[in-house]
Amino acid sequence: MKQFTINRDKHYCKWWWTKLLKPRFGNKKWSVVFLMGSDDWRSTPRNPDDYDINKLYGVGFGFNHHKNSWRIGWNWDFEKLNTFNIFAYVYDEQDGHISKLIGKVEGDKACSITVESTGSKYRFKSNDLGATVEMPNVNKDCWLQFDLYPYHGGNNTAPKKETFFIEFKPK
Repeated sequence: MKQFTINRDKHYCKWWWTKLLKPRFGNKKWSVVFLMGSDDWRSTPRNPDDYDINKLYGVGFGFNHHKNSWRIGWNWDFEKLNTFNIFAYVYDEQDGHISKLIGKVEGDKACSITVESTGSKYRFKSNDLGATVEMPNVNKDCWLQFDLYPYHGGNNTAPKKETFFIEFKPK
């Protein structure tokens, strides 16, 4: 797995520049395995933006990932010790952004999710979380693709140095 770090008071990890160097073409199925560290868990929110969904990994289509992309997102579960909420999240030209909870994962436990483009839907499936979630897909051809790396959403930055381990590949 690759290590991604968001430093304290930053929005994103330093991998963003590789986005332009590693385009992909035409994949319709992806495998993502991730591990979130228990050290990254928070017990109390700093402000309402701590409930926003942060990006763990995703794929953007074309040159504007805010119009066409799927993502696996997360935020802190402030009610259960060492637990993170995991979301399916899509941006599309018709509806903007929408999200659905896939499940909850404990820190320091690897979790895998398969994402598949099936015509008009993305299917997010995780045997580890015991869930399948379907989201709309308006970009059915999935031609030009770029990886999207960890990022803090909303107006917040990382409250401290956060480290994620992620393995991703098209299938």
